[in-house]
Amino acid sequence: MKRTIIISLMAAALLIVLTASTMLMVSNLGNVYATDEEQTVEAVRSAFSGSIILYIGSPEAIVNDQTTRIDPKNAAVVPFINNGRTLMPISFVANNLGFEVKWQEADRVVILKKDDLTLEFTLDSKIMKKNGAATEMETAAVIKNGRTLVPIFYVSKALGQFVTYDQGLIVLDSERIYKPAEDRAYLDSLIARLATLPIVGSKDKFNSLMKNIATAHNQDRGELVYGFDAVMIADPPVPAQDNAMPNEAPAVSQPEADVRQAKTTQVTAEGGGDLDYSSTNIQVEGVDEADIIKTDGQYIYHLAGMTLNIIKANAAGNMEMTCSFDLGKEQADFYPQDMYVDGDKLCLIGMEHNYQTFDFQIPRDTEDDIDIMPLHFGKSFTKVMVYDITNKAAPKLARDFSTEGNLISSRKVDNNLYLIINYYMSFYGLKEPSEVVPLYHDSSEMAGGKYSALDFTAMRYFPGEEDSSMLIVCGLDLKDDKEEAKITSIIGSGNTVYMSRSALYIAKHDYRGSFARGGSVSTDATTFFKFVLDNGNAIYSTKGETDGYVLNQYSLDEYNDCLRVATTVNSAGGSKNALTVFDESMQVIGKISDMAPGEQVYSARFMGEKAFMVTFRTVDPLFAIDLSDPRNPKVLGELKIPGYSTYLHPYDENHLIGFGRDTEELTTLDSKGNVVDVRAVNRGLKLALFDISDMTNPKEISVVSIGDESTHSDLLYNPKAMLFSREKGFIAFPVTQYSYSGKEEELFAGAHVYDISTSGIKLRGKISHGSGNNLDYDKYYDNLIQRIIYIGDTFYSAANGGIQANEIKSLKYLDYLKY
Repeated sequence: MKRTIIISLMAAALLIVLTASTMLMVSNLGNVYATDEEQTVEAVRSAFSGSIILYIGSPEAIVNDQTTRIDPKNAAVVPFINNGRTLMPISFVANNLGFEVKWQEADRVVILKKDDLTLEFTLDSKIMKKNGAATEMETAAVIKNGRTLVPIFYVSKALGQFVTYDQGLIVLDSERIYKPAEDRAYLDSLIARLATLPIVGSKDKFNSLMKNIATAHNQDRGELVYGFDAVMIADPPVPAQDNAMPNEAPAVSQPEADVRQAKTTQVTAEGGGDLDYSSTNIQVEGVDEADIIKTDGQYIYHLAGMTLNIIKANAAGNMEMTCSFDLGKEQADFYPQDMYVDGDKLCLIGMEHNYQTFDFQIPRDTEDDIDIMPLHFGKSFTKVMVYDITNKAAPKLARDFSTEGNLISSRKVDNNLYLIINYYMSFYGLKEPSEVVPLYHDSSEMAGGKYSALDFTAMRYFPGEEDSSMLIVCGLDLKDDKEEAKITSIIGSGNTVYMSRSALYIAKHDYRGSFARGGSVSTDATTFFKFVLDNGNAIYSTKGETDGYVLNQYSLDEYNDCLRVATTVNSAGGSKNALTVFDESMQVIGKISDMAPGEQVYSARFMGEKAFMVTFRTVDPLFAIDLSDPRNPKVLGELKIPGYSTYLHPYDENHLIGFGRDTEELTTLDSKGNVVDVRAVNRGLKLALFDISDMTNPKEISVVSIGDESTHSDLLYNPKAMLFSREKGFIAFPVTQYSYSGKEEELFAGAHVYDISTSGIKLRGKISHGSGNNLDYDKYYDNLIQRIIYIGDTFYSAANGGIQANEIKSLKYLDYLKY
């Protein structure tokens, strides 16, 4: 008879007796892990032959149908994913399989021994020895949180275990592999036991949760009322845009930038030889971000409004339109926003407003449940269109996916696209809350291509946190058009997204107000939800909280498994700023509070063990922060200069680029000459280079002012508008400038290119489409440069009306392709 985690009553009784004696021995010996304090553990005789069940990011496991803590003393010991490989804590698994575990400190070797089987692992090595014979694993054994973890698939096979892997669930069994299609209910029950969030599970439970939310926000009415006034929770106030007064932190949109400089890639040019080209200005290496323009070094892909243009281009500035098609005609009511290009796939992301009647049913709780066909007034979807561009002249739609809700942001890691979506639920006019469950559509072969409501059995919620929104994270494999999308749905919401290659963090800002004697008291707090990334799956792990709000994704950074966050804290006593460090379990381990009272964060940048923050009220303090000890972050230096930076970009390890605005301080005096008000007003753009080699004494070594208060650049709020290359010695970005001399008006719409080195910044020249000084407003928006990229030694500047080629060194005009 097969022995699994389902055992007979007789076996269970025997198990209890044996386990009791075994646990007594284990408690005296202690667990064995690869640390200085580790000691040899004598063989623990296995009292059972059942499954061992783990879950990515969970500190608990199921052994022989009993839930237990992997490490009772350290909740941070969990299975995790590293560079696409799943690792498990070896001592926990080996002990429960009856292996003796030894640690050889001198050689940094972990040895497992049982009967005639011996396994050896050397830390930071991919080599596993089985009875002396060496085998190369897919990744190395590592120490994390003082514990040894090894790659699960190779090691489990060596331990004589079959591995079932499903949505972050890991089942080790000596006799079988579970099949998700056949064992769905069983596997889901295991996930529900180990996951850190409870499952909604049914329509009735969803209705109950929503009614509790409505009641909590509508207590004065004494009855449940569906509608925006009863259940909708307002978004937190967003920071002001650039045209606001500078004592209000300007909002910076979601784009991010690489930790060192804009990445360049090499391809083989026609005729041989290597050709480099620019890529999107991203924040984290290996984590791509969407933009309106992409290049692979041979073709340029430009999304100009509703038109997708594919242009063949080369290093000499020659251009040829390969394909141009109106997406509005291709897909009615689809409004593209940006895109990704990966090999022979091009992925467009945008919004779709759909007014059709949807043929779907809310999932039933029972066979006797009554079907309800909801009343719809039109729906808005976040939509993905994946095209096969093997034939550049005729892209072919390979797949489309959409889900209700508004896109917060997206990322792409390898071939997996992640969409992070907020869905705001309105119950107005509905018979019951369950009618508002969001729909999704997936054309993949496995999904069936129909509109479906999100499944209650896969939906989760945050206990005690009232929210009438839904946070939806979707993972799509761009290489496999048949693979069904992986969808994570949680009743909750988010505002700002940061992603590394292994983890997703979603920040949710909460404005908290209360009334006290003497007036109202308001505070800010931000909750950070952490998800583990697993080949398209986003598995919720844990959360943390700190006071204040984050300006944008540049206010977050992950380094050595720690999340560092810069926030502005508003309170009754005024604003202040803070930097908080979380460990991988999202527990606060370090903090700097009360920075720059009365000011707000305008920009932040993390560079390994260093961090830089710009705050502003009337001058720009640049703070240099040491994060080498995450438990004891320190402000080492501070530089106060006029103006402020809305974006910081590393030049190299010892220099930092700042881009923002010049300001002028205005002082107001009363009739007696007393100062009654001091404020700052925006002037021109400001490009600066800082020397940060001495963190105790940061210096501004070069600065350029551009225009006056009417001068604008998309780079103020969108870092993807910047093109920077340290090797080629330039920085370029769009600029629009209006001036009026009293008789004549001048309008420049183009781009500025600057020479930049550690010696300083100097204007190389300007690029414009058309005449440059163009007061023909019918042509102005067509000539407004949106992005600058390069292929080889040629700049390509893109606008809605066309794309232009200029030499990089001389800026000599080469060619123009009109759309």
